[in-house]
Amino acid sequence: AENYEASCVELDAAVEAAVDAGAYGARLTGAGWGGAVIAIVDAAAASTIVDDIAASYADKFPDRDARSYIVEPTAGVRVEQTS
Repeated sequence: AENYEASCVELDAAVEAAVDAGAYGARLTGAGWGGAVIAIVDAAAASTIVDDIAASYADKFPDRDARSYIVEPTAGVRVEQTS
């Protein structure tokens, strides 16, 4: 975010909260300028980390609503020949 200054205080706080909650790392993703944060966590800890991030965010930004999604990586798109 430093190079393009595409972040905002809310995203920076979410990244910090994720790392403080035990994420291996977290960063701004997407188009930026109010985009999203993605955090890499152990699957077993995901719900707890999401709850911790939400609590920290709500404390700092009580007038803002944040959404979270727990997702898992997959093999991605591929082409399969059926015949």
